[in-house]
Amino acid sequence: MAGTAGPAENGVVRVRYAGRLAAAHTYEGKISRGEATLAGEALCDAVTGQPRGLTFLFTGIHRSPPPYDAPRNTGAVVEWRSAP
Repeated sequence: MAGTAGPAENGVVRVRYAGRLAAAHTYEGKISRGEATLAGEALCDAVTGQPRGLTFLFTGIHRSPPPYDAPRNTGAVVEWRSAP
């Protein structure tokens, strides 16, 4: 995952993120695999660097162990905001 910070505006810096994630999980000796791309952004305080909020969108594919290993599309949205 990589982030690119934009210019500060009204005391806030917008950081845009993009990347790929992959994982494997073993349960009872069987392996499930998944991979996803992510895109999103975070808003950070320009002075302290503390995050004020973030939004990420994940899109990917999950494969269960055989014989259920046909690829299945999956996705998620993560949104967080700091308390005022």
